[in-house]
Amino acid sequence: MEGLCGDDNSGRKVITFSCCRMPPSHQLNHTRLLEYLKYTLDQYVENDYTVVYFHYGLKSLNKPSLKWLQTAYKEFDRKYKKNLKALYVVHPTNFIKILWNIFKPLISHKFGKKITYLNYLSDLREHLKYDQLNIPQEVIRYHSGFS
Repeated sequence: MEGLCGDDNSGRKVITFSCCRMPPSHQLNHTRLLEYLKYTLDQYVENDYTVVYFHYGLKSLNKPSLKWLQTAYKEFDRKYKKNLKALYVVHPTNFIKILWNIFKPLISHKFGKKITYLNYLSDLREHLKYDQLNIPQEVIRYHSGFS
């Protein structure tokens, strides 16, 4: 999680998370990661906010387990979901779409409507102040070859 990266077009704070910056799973304490994510979000959840998730860089080496994802979803209770106005998933893969289908029965319809998949970085421009984002170079390089 990079943390605060400016505002969206409605003036809400934007928080980013980049998979390419995650270490291999065997080097990562997933309990501490969840604590860190909650700590970071706790600074913003009392007001409306937006999350941008850069999926590029998630590989089998740094991919969390389905059990951990389920635990994380449960940990992010109403306090975190209530004021989340948008979750942008940039460069989604089939893995994300499969995960979505697995977790769909557990995810409220209202929360599901907050998720938007974006294939191109340029698509972010219509939703938030793109120039304020701290996009990792790996994502920019990937995107350059992607479009």
